Amino acid sequence: MEKCFKMFLAAMLVIVGGVSAQINWRADNITITTEEQLRELAQLVSSGARNFEGQTITLANNIDLTNEWIPIGDSTNTFWGTLCGNGNTIRGLRINSNRGTQGLFGQIGARGVVKNLRVVDVDIRGKENIGALAEINQGTIANCYVSGKIKGDAHLVGGLVGLNFAVGRIIRSSSSVNVEGNDQVGGLVGVNHEGRITNSSATGNVKGISAGIGGLVGRNVARGSVSSSYATGSVEGNTNNVGGLAGNNEGEITNSFSTGNVKGRAMIGGLVGSNTNRSARIANSYSVGSVIVQGQAGDVGELVGINQGGTITESYAISGNIEALIGVRQGGTISQSSGLRTAEQMKQQSNFNNWQLFNDTWAIQPNVNNGFPHLRNAGVIDGLYTPRDVNTITRPMR
Repeated sequence: MEKCFKMFLAAMLVIVGGVSAQINWRADNITITTEEQLRELAQLVSSGARNFEGQTITLANNIDLTNEWIPIGDSTNTFWGTLCGNGNTIRGLRINSNRGTQGLFGQIGARGVVKNLRVVDVDIRGKENIGALAEINQGTIANCYVSGKIKGDAHLVGGLVGLNFAVGRIIRSSSSVNVEGNDQVGGLVGVNHEGRITNSSATGNVKGISAGIGGLVGRNVARGSVSSSYATGSVEGNTNNVGGLAGNNEGEITNSFSTGNVKGRAMIGGLVGSNTNRSARIANSYSVGSVIVQGQAGDVGELVGINQGGTITESYAISGNIEALIGVRQGGTISQSSGLRTAEQMKQQSNFNNWQLFNDTWAIQPNVNNGFPHLRNAGVIDGLYTPRDVNTITRPMR
């Protein structure tokens, strides 16, 4: 039986028996049942006393936070253990501070894992490096859900994670957080810096003042990848690099889509604002949201605002007011099969025959996603994705 479940049963015996035992923080398996214990965990990591590498911490029940939260760890002291939420909820996380780490976690280390957890009714106001679950993720986040609102005054602001860095993986996780920030702001992740985002989504609205504003990711850096993911919220930026899925893409986006309306001043795309560098690739993806220009910018497209050396294959957008798939083309490769479609054409599988393995990845059903293609493995049940393989995750993989 899976380790988290065993710990859950043990915790239930303690609760039913009415026994209150002091936690042995050095044990391989630790069960948390109260807000006080969760705060003690945060203090141990933040002080540098323990990083919990090789240890599993399990939430046995829901926890309501009653006072302002101080994160588990910071930019110096990192969490390296496994936190298993068992599908439970942490509610009412509040932070109002200009300190550098803002989220449930300050930083999840390369061997850290957070899985099967809801963090809801989040309200964070701060400066920069903000995410409801973590400021920085270098480990694995799997099957997690966050909701609420976040407002940052600077950069690296995301609904789930501020910065997904290096070997960081985000799997089957979602955000319903409304996010505001300055630059590099995303509904799920502010910046995906060489990390991986798979089967994940964002449904909150996103607003930014400067560059790199995206419905899912503000900026997807070279060697960063986004696959089988989507964003549905509206996106608004006051300058450039504004996209329904990603504001700026220098990495890889495959089998993904956006449906929210996008508004900006320059480098605006229904899916991606700017697809930059030879490493940038978009494949088997689409956008159906409206693109609204504030001013008279020419680098505006229904799919991509500007393509600067990147590759775009088998990707589509609904023909709207802009009437151009790509606003500005500066080198790169764009497949002839990519193009504009009517709304009705976007609802017919025959128009996506060039998408290999369509039936394995995509589906079209009249009552799902307004009839547009949807991802088969992105179904959410009560805020969490169907568990499948996430219970077996113990460390990040590349």
